[in-house]
Amino acid sequence: MLAVVSAAFCVCALLQGCATSGAKPTRVFASLNASGRIRFLETTMTPEAFAKQLRSRGFHPGTVVNISVARGTADPLVRRTWAIVAKHGYRNVLFRSAPKAVAVPSVPRQ
Repeated sequence: MLAVVSAAFCVCALLQGCATSGAKPTRVFASLNASGRIRFLETTMTPEAFAKQLRSRGFHPGTVVNISVARGTADPLVRRTWAIVAKHGYRNVLFRSAPKAVAVPSVPRQ
């Protein structure tokens, strides 16, 4: 009896996985350069065009939009980009800066 229940559970889990295989990803990755333009899918565009691209490609408003911010990008450009993308319904926007290397001097042990 336990084997039948286990087999039924496995089949049900497999069918559910197949039913969602055509779903859009819930995350989008792009980058913002210092001039305020966004690079997405090998194309550089304005934030307005980026938000329209997301909509036309079928990404729902709950999609997490990850935007890497280039060093030297002014804060007002980042805020403006967020305002434009949020106006189109994409409010889950995460801005990331490039990682920095940090050198820590070592202290000799005694």
